[in-house]
Formats: sequence, C-alpha cells, structure tokens
Amino acid sequence: MKNKLGISDDMQLKKLEYKITNFKHKLIDEYFSFNEDNIFSLDYLEKLHIFLFSDLYDEEDCKIKSTVSQDSKKKVKCELDKLKTLAYDRDNINQESISNCIYNIWEEQIFLDGNTRTLRAFLKIYYLGLDITTDYDFNQDIHKDYIIDSLTKIKIKQI
Repeated sequence: MKNKLGISDDMQLKKLEYKITNFKHKLIDEYFSFNEDNIFSLDYLEKLHIFLFSDLYDEEDCKIKSTVSQDSKKKVKCELDKLKTLAYDRDNINQESISNCIYNIWEEQIFLDGNTRTLRAFLKIYYLGLDITTDYDFNQDIHKDYIIDSLTKIKIKQI
C-alpha cells in the first residue's frame, strides 16, 4: 500500500499509523453507533477500517481486498451472525464465544493490513453498545501489530 503522505521510512510510517489509529480508537467513545441492522455486516467492518486508515492510505486500499474469496466472506458473515445472536441471547453470551468469533474473522485477513486494529475497534463498539464491562482497556495505545491474542483473552466483568 502506498501512503498518501509520501513517507518512505517504514518505521516512521508505522509510528504515525499507530498514532492516528490510537486517536481514532479514542474517538469511538464519543461517536460510536451501535445499530444492530448494520454493525453485523462486512460493509460495517469495511467502513470501520476506512475510518481508521483512510487518513494515511487511499480509500480503495482500505476496502476489503479484491482477492478475498466468496467463501471467506461467507465465513466472516457467519461469525458476525453468531456475534449478533449472542448480543440478543444475553444469558449465553460469554468470553469464549466472542473470542472464537473474533479470531475466526481475523483468520480470514480480509484487509491488506490492520485487521486486528479494525477488529479491536469493532469489539469496542460491540461491548459499548451492549453495555458490557470488560477487563480490557480499549483506550490504551497500540504500539505493535500483533495483538490478536490480547483480544481473544478479554474477560467479561459484567453484562
């Protein structure tokens, strides 16, 4: 992906990317929207990814990769449907079920880069929208790419 700012130093670009996505993650607290008709869709994930990364990369590069198969899209949609079902079945919602869905979506790697950060933003909106308290600080700054393990170990404190 070519960045909009013409930064050629990979480390400098990565640091700026972290700063921008950290800031955008914090904006979610004020501007998040939880609409169950929209949030559980590929379109919503794509819009969220564009929100996080379009200051640095062309919007086309922030969309779901054109090489993502229909099978992968179906798998992601299936996991989003499971998350939707859990949202409505508060008695059976649990950390393990949510973690499995998030990990299964992550495995499909539908974006060129930043899949974990997009899923982190999605989870933050999911928990905020459902008023679920966790042991995870979604506003902590991200300084590395590989945080999927931390997302799959979030503990639910209160539903």
